Amino acid sequence: MASSSKERSEFAGRTIETETGDIYDCIDFYKQPAFNHPLLQNHSFHPKFAVAQSKSDPAKVYYGVGATFSIFTPQVKPSQYASGELIMRSGTDAIIVGWTAREKHCFNSLCGFISVRQDIPPDFVLWPVSTLGEKIYINEFFVYQDAKNGNWWLEVGADAVVLGFWPQKIFGGLHNSASYIACGGEASGPSDLGHPQMGTGYYPFSHEKIYNSYCQDIFVVNEAHDTVYANNMETFSNDDHDYGVFMVQDRMVIYGGPNSY
Repeated sequence: MASSSKERSEFAGRTIETETGDIYDCIDFYKQPAFNHPLLQNHSFHPKFAVAQSKSDPAKVYYGVGATFSIFTPQVKPSQYASGELIMRSGTDAIIVGWTAREKHCFNSLCGFISVRQDIPPDFVLWPVSTLGEKIYINEFFVYQDAKNGNWWLEVGADAVVLGFWPQKIFGGLHNSASYIACGGEASGPSDLGHPQMGTGYYPFSHEKIYNSYCQDIFVVNEAHDTVYANNMETFSNDDHDYGVFMVQDRMVIYGGPNSY
């Protein structure tokens, strides 16, 4: 979609030109031009998270994170979305990867991302998806920082297919490492539409994989650039009445909602 320089300067918080000459505008979530639409002007969006996250430790840094996710299609309405995701953050910078279910919600998945595969775009459709209580389908996601050039690379699938990278130079806080990691679910949408489903659409009450959305075998690239299982994690939900999360033996994170009881 083309836009004039006046339009870009009005909304953009940061404008990025990639090595191939493409220009992307990064803007604050609540300053997106889409919210000027009459039907969205009076809506408030409050993302809900149910994740396992690294405990606060100023001395701890991460050069990568990966995990295996079960893939579901939670039911969402227009302007809602639900995700199973990995998060890496430092300062105001964040890289978030995983799967997302949405109807008419637009994501800017290309802001600064340089694709290296013409046949697999970063927003490709995952198929097949899991059926609650029956067959569970999984996919793997891994983000890591190249020790030589500092770029952040994205790999997907059991065969570690490289989709592309975010150049180091577009980051401030994530220029050299991440200080925070998380794995779990996110759901968001206008408050007057009710609670969107997260994961399976049910609050987690058991440890059985076949009845839950989960991420498992969470691993990190540590200070020595070794790949090790993540430890020193804690669970967090900013709405634990409706969206639940718990860990099973420090290797699997079960999450979902809303709570219908």
